[in-house]
Amino acid sequence: MTAVKGQRRGGKNIGVAARVWEEELVIPTYQVGAAARNPDLFRDGWRCIYPYTLRDNLLHRRRDVTYRAVYLENEYLRVVVLPELGGHIYSAHDKISGEEMFYLNHVIKPGRILLRGSWAAFGLEFNFPRGHSVTTLSPVDYRLLERPDGSVAVAVGDCEQTSRMRWTVLISLRPGARRLEVTTRLTNRTELPHRYYFWANAAVPANEHLQFLSPAGPPAAGVRTSPSPTRTG
Repeated sequence: MTAVKGQRRGGKNIGVAARVWEEELVIPTYQVGAAARNPDLFRDGWRCIYPYTLRDNLLHRRRDVTYRAVYLENEYLRVVVLPELGGHIYSAHDKISGEEMFYLNHVIKPGRILLRGSWAAFGLEFNFPRGHSVTTLSPVDYRLLERPDGSVAVAVGDCEQTSRMRWTVLISLRPGARRLEVTTRLTNRTELPHRYYFWANAAVPANEHLQFLSPAGPPAAGVRTSPSPTRTG
């Protein structure tokens, strides 16, 4: 993992400048045992994760874990990114309203879900080339950026070893802006075509005030479509 100049210790900052820095963050975390010694050679298709191994030994024991977190902040937003947990946006805090943009989970508790058998719900997750990807709770590359226009950013990404394709997500914050900018770059580093999809999976708290508004056409289930916006069965 890589970091560049401009790292600063934390502290409250109310003003016009945007800034980026690294700081330790302690989060209670349920432990995952050692990964399998060998990859599962009998998976095929989209479930093939070779050369990765399964991490599905969930121990149900919690302890405080210190993570290296990247902070981005301006006068409106304070954002926390966790490169050691797949590059998730862990927190996007609106300093004016006092509300979180996404679901801020104060405990990391993996569940036995999908490709490597270890996944947790919090913040915003980046997936490529499949959903809940092989690095969803693993360290990824990252780099801090300070631009001449006063904006700051952190780039997170990884070269996925199964396909040899790379994903990079640039998370940016500008002075005076009450929004977070996310730019995605996907690269096929091989001479062969590969199937893929990119999925930014957001977690939000479910309560009686939650509304999700999105224009949509008929949803597809295999080769069939269903009526929108509701589906039965």
